[in-house]
Amino acid sequence: MKTKLNIKYLIFVIAISLIFGFLFNYLSETPLELIRHKKEITFVQDEDLNKTVEQSKEDNSDKNRAVNTRQAFKMFKSKNITFIDARDEWDFAAGHIKGAINIPEYNFESIYNKYSDMNKSKGIIVYCGSKDCNLAERVADKLKLKGFKEVYIYLDGWEVWHERNYPIEIKKED
Repeated sequence: MKTKLNIKYLIFVIAISLIFGFLFNYLSETPLELIRHKKEITFVQDEDLNKTVEQSKEDNSDKNRAVNTRQAFKMFKSKNITFIDARDEWDFAAGHIKGAINIPEYNFESIYNKYSDMNKSKGIIVYCGSKDCNLAERVADKLKLKGFKEVYIYLDGWEVWHERNYPIEIKKED
C-alpha cells in the first residue's frame, strides 16, 4: 500500500512549525540569535588589569576582554579572581583549573542559579578547552548580562594551562 504525500499539508505543517519556533524564541527569556555576531575581542594590557571596574567598563563597553596565559596565572596567584569553566561537567571532572567552578554553556541558567549570590564586582575569568572553543565567550556574555562587571576570557584555555603544569584539580569519584 503506497501512501500519497500531500504537498500542501506538508508545507502547512512546516510553516506552522516555523511560526511557533520563531514565536517561542522571541518570547523566550534567553532567545537565540538568528544570526550570530562575533564580538570583537581585545587583549588586556598588563597596566589595564590594575584599573578599577568603572575605568575598565568605560574602555571596553561591549568588547570581550581576553587575558593571555601569563596574565591568567598572575591573576590566579593573586587569589582575587574566580575562574569559571564553561565546558561540560564530564570535561570539568576530568580536570580543571584549581578552584574553578563549572558553569557549562549548554546548561547555564540552571547551574548559574547555584552561584547567583557571587560578588558581581569581583573579577571573573571564563575559559574552555582551547582557542578553538568559543564556549567561554558565550558564558562571558551571559555573565555580563547577569550584571558581572569585570569579566575576562582566557582564550588559551584548559589545554595550555595543563601543558604548563599550572595548578589543577581532578574531581574524585564519589
